[in-house]
Amino acid sequence: MIPDRHKARKALKIVTWNCAMGIQKKREQLLRLAADVIVLQECSKKSLKDFNRGDGWSTAWFGKNKHKGLGVLVRVPWNICEKTLMTPKWAARLVIDGPISIELFPVWACRGERPGEHYIGQVHRLLDLMEQNRISPFAIVAGDFNSNAIWDGQHEINSHSDAVARLRNLGFHSAYHEFFRRAHGQEPHPTLWFRKKKSATYHIDYAFLSRRLLSKLTRVTVGHHRRWLAFSDHAPVLIELDLHPRLQASSIWLFKTLVFIYAYVIMHSSEAARLCPHLARGIETSKFWRLKNAKLRALNYLRTLLSNSTTYRPCIQ
Repeated sequence: MIPDRHKARKALKIVTWNCAMGIQKKREQLLRLAADVIVLQECSKKSLKDFNRGDGWSTAWFGKNKHKGLGVLVRVPWNICEKTLMTPKWAARLVIDGPISIELFPVWACRGERPGEHYIGQVHRLLDLMEQNRISPFAIVAGDFNSNAIWDGQHEINSHSDAVARLRNLGFHSAYHEFFRRAHGQEPHPTLWFRKKKSATYHIDYAFLSRRLLSKLTRVTVGHHRRWLAFSDHAPVLIELDLHPRLQASSIWLFKTLVFIYAYVIMHSSEAARLCPHLARGIETSKFWRLKNAKLRALNYLRTLLSNSTTYRPCIQ
């Protein structure tokens, strides 16, 4: 299924999925997600070549075993313009150009070569490098971390929660946890069915967004076992971003002003001031009032509303 390109320019869809190999047989299922950027774990080098530029894809693959590695697929109008394998065994850095330029750090946290570098240890090695370099304000760290806060007790140092804290210090937050307002270790949506058992489930796949991208987050979806368990022991995690520019400050304050006026009309002024003190002060000092005649127009509008509402009484007791 080929998504409408006009719609794709309005929203950026990013998915991370450990496909458990054999992606050629799962291609149709993957494309139904209509994602623009796909981070794949356990995919072969050849399988990515099948997503050729004739279909509007650019690809990158990292690994030593040609049958099982870390892959990234990007669909037009987005395009991979830089790709670099990083020191951790299964992590990379890509620059993706399109309506905006995005820095992507795909992850597949596997066993390391030394104790302390297994799984979440690989993520900490990636963070060591990220902390030494300047990161784009539009950046994503996404992939199979093979970790969760429930296993923090197994690590004297470099636990999952330690990695989350380091990511937060860099300005990254988990899209899933921000969207569903859940704490790490308390996820109701599993991304792993261990050994394909529905009774042994964990949340170990993540997409961390920089603050600028987090402000554009509109949706997070985790695949359900009814649809995905037949294809992999992992569920895909799909995030959607609205790339349209936000309202300018003056427009935002205009909206807040109208909200305050509404509160003023339906309640006594003392009640409005009690419920909206910060808003009231903010409106008074905001850039909105610097617009030509803005304050006068707003006050006249308020007088008109009040004059037409003399018999109205507050509905809050």
